[in-house]
Amino acid sequence: MLRDIKTGRFLKDKSIDLRLCFACGSNETYIDRRGVRIWFSNEPTDLYLCKKCYAQYFDNPVHHPLYTHKRIQFKNKQIALKENPRKGICDLCGKKNGDQYINKKNRVAIVNTQIHHLEYDEAEPLAHTIELCESCHTSESWRLGQIRPDLVF
Repeated sequence: MLRDIKTGRFLKDKSIDLRLCFACGSNETYIDRRGVRIWFSNEPTDLYLCKKCYAQYFDNPVHHPLYTHKRIQFKNKQIALKENPRKGICDLCGKKNGDQYINKKNRVAIVNTQIHHLEYDEAEPLAHTIELCESCHTSESWRLGQIRPDLVF
């Protein structure tokens, strides 16, 4: 008989320790309050998904890396788009996604671009938008009065 290392209990099903997640290759998964390991099977095959991968691909696929760049924040709501509106280059300073630079605190930082709304148009959420790096986005928000000084700590 096999013994579960974490709980110390004997396992009835010997195949439970031999399962691997076919998405990430891990043999670890979520263990519920009763000590049961949660695996999700693909019925026609003998493949399994761990709880983490199942949640990523099926429970909430919006957070999957393929979908995250197809969303924008518009008036405190997430709007899903059909295609990625980002180019990966800041429209003001020209920095590219993934480039390294020295920030104001003399630390190495990596460029991450964001969509910035100059004006909000209810009919077309992408109208009047530009793509900015984080530092230009903050500067532009201050310039347009979109950041209230009394809320900054």
